[in-house]
Amino acid sequence: RRGPTRAGPQLAKATGITAAARAGQASLRGWVMALLMRDALLGRLVRVIMWDGKKSKAQRLVEDSMWILKADFGVEHPVPFVRAAVEMAKPLVECRKLAVAGRTLLVPVPLQPQRAEGLALKYIRDAMRKRKERGTPRRLAMEL
Repeated sequence: RRGPTRAGPQLAKATGITAAARAGQASLRGWVMALLMRDALLGRLVRVIMWDGKKSKAQRLVEDSMWILKADFGVEHPVPFVRAAVEMAKPLVECRKLAVAGRTLLVPVPLQPQRAEGLALKYIRDAMRKRKERGTPRRLAMEL
């Protein structure tokens, strides 16, 4: 059997972190995320990465990967960096099926910008999930 859990004042006394400090950290996180989510592309990236409707978890993942890009890789402004990475991953054409004279042919068709951006985000997400680094934010930062 486990001992009693520490909650509230006992936890603050044991860790030395006051409730005001913890609240300040949470508000800073929300403020940074609000700034990041003003960008439509990052909002789409969050929605593509999201699993089982856990959007706040996906937002935290994207925010942490931005901090990793900034701290470990020296990227001064991560948002334009992400935008450039998505631009490089965008496909130009897609093969669509076309039925001609009883046969099905694959015809290359130019992509609309929204579709190309969505495919690029999915490619980045899939490549991120295949990486072997420890921690999803680090994998996303490495893939970008």
